[in-house]
Amino acid sequence: MSNINNLITDNIADWTLAVQKRNATGRGSSKKIELYGITKLRELILELAVRGKLVPQNPEDEPASVLLERIATEKAGLIKTKKIRKAKVVSENEMPPVSPNVPAGWGLPTIEELLINSSDNIVDGPFGSRLKASEYTEVGIPLIRIQNIDRNNFKMAGVQYLSEEKAAELERHSFTAGDIVLNKLGEPTGKVCIVPHELEYGIIVADLVRIRVNSSEHNKQYLVNAMNSPFVARQFSGLAKGVTRQRVNLSQVRSLKLPLPPLSEQHRIVAKVNELMCLCDQLEQQTESSLTAHVTLVENLLATLTNSTDANELEQNWQRIAEHFTTLFTTEESIDQLKQTVLQLAVMGKLVPQDPNDEPASVLLEKIAAEKAQLIKEKKIKNQKALPPISEDEKPFNLPNGWEWARLSDIANVIDPNPSHRMPKYVENGIPFISTENFIANDSISFEIGKKVTPQVLNDQVSKFDINEGAFAMSRIGTIGKTRFLPTDRNFCMSHALCVISPLVRTISEHYLRFVVSAESTLVQAHRGVKSIGVPDLGMGVIRSMLIPIPPAPKQHRIVIKVDQLMTICNQLKTQIQQAQQTRLHLADAMVEQALGE
Repeated sequence: MSNINNLITDNIADWTLAVQKRNATGRGSSKKIELYGITKLRELILELAVRGKLVPQNPEDEPASVLLERIATEKAGLIKTKKIRKAKVVSENEMPPVSPNVPAGWGLPTIEELLINSSDNIVDGPFGSRLKASEYTEVGIPLIRIQNIDRNNFKMAGVQYLSEEKAAELERHSFTAGDIVLNKLGEPTGKVCIVPHELEYGIIVADLVRIRVNSSEHNKQYLVNAMNSPFVARQFSGLAKGVTRQRVNLSQVRSLKLPLPPLSEQHRIVAKVNELMCLCDQLEQQTESSLTAHVTLVENLLATLTNSTDANELEQNWQRIAEHFTTLFTTEESIDQLKQTVLQLAVMGKLVPQDPNDEPASVLLEKIAAEKAQLIKEKKIKNQKALPPISEDEKPFNLPNGWEWARLSDIANVIDPNPSHRMPKYVENGIPFISTENFIANDSISFEIGKKVTPQVLNDQVSKFDINEGAFAMSRIGTIGKTRFLPTDRNFCMSHALCVISPLVRTISEHYLRFVVSAESTLVQAHRGVKSIGVPDLGMGVIRSMLIPIPPAPKQHRIVIKVDQLMTICNQLKTQIQQAQQTRLHLADAMVEQALGE
């Protein structure tokens, strides 16, 4: 046992350093980082608990088999005399296989075998047609749902209510404070907790299971820990069916197997689990505080770069950061912050020196205006409604000499590829219909994944707009400001979640323009223009009116070269960090395997 405890406590740094980006999809925590190592540590503690490796066994304890035999005998008698009903279960060969190895004095019963009256004490909620959302009330008898259930954590937020009459009708599906509840629908199935004392009585919905145990026979918290352990999670995973949402049935829940120690050992295990979970809570809080402090430090130091008043101050501030570079830029998020700072410095004219011999941007804008007028005359682009002149209040920062502000539509053709915003009919094999889900790593677009449409949709888009060399797509719904260059070969269609930005003349660098629309100052303008309450939706008018800092043409190319150099360094650093993170994740997994193998 001491070796196991040492593995946990002697490797605190390894557990806390194993972090990874949280999956962006799905519901749940808004935190960007998952504390993988601490999560694995929590799982390890529960796995060790149900394997009998967390506390020593005491041969003086009454074996679990004695209790199980007593329950089985009494149950058989009550069923025979028809005082209770026999609970429906599934056969062992229909359940996922489990390891039969448990310590001496332990048992490996099903959940149904833990209770005398398992038919009434292990129940699920009412069938859907018996309880409708329209019957919920603002006050009354509590109704608990899937969102209230988490692993060893009951969430009070979102508890609904029923009238007393409706609750009486559904009495069989009731709970009382101290009952065990779990979800049999969702991803993942089998999250288990205890109903808190604040909820004295209520009803469960169809996709929950309520388990009522005798506290003189079992430690409820031990059962919750066991059901939340990887040992039982693997059984749930083997059972779960469903394409969109995983589901198990009540008979399967009753047939899950639990390692069961003697009651006195259950108490000792619960005490040890509580002690170690408190340690995990402390580690989690410290790690999250450290990560938050690190983000704030990086943000503040990088802000000194963008706030530098001249090249000399910028150099001094950069040197201050460079001295602590390996300490500051240790996470993917910090590298992303650095990349954003590089872009912001670029568009503010602070990244490369100014050359007074460069032709001023005002001359360039005059040439672009003349070229745009000609394109409109030749009907190659549409004549958009004139936008108001740029006021001093609109300008987010001061520009160097020779630079000018322009609206995006002054220098680029901004196209809504699907102005009707009607979703086309999707087909199984057809033309790629790209959106941000097609934006993949390495600055690429995948035309293999995502939705497909008919050639008619492609013909319609081709007839309405061109994609010229240098054009790029920008996301305008959901995550705003993601960009990818577009191929000129038109074998794809585009969703209205994207817009096309195409420089009007080649003297505007498409690479520089793409940097600008991805820079923080432009994204701030964009988010200010979002009108929707739910999913961010940036209107085309706002996009066309966005302010773009225009440097002289030669300066644009020098900026692009410098940004590319720095982005290459950032990407190399990010790759190194990702590799180090993977090593830490593998180390956490290896420590779990080592502990379970002892």
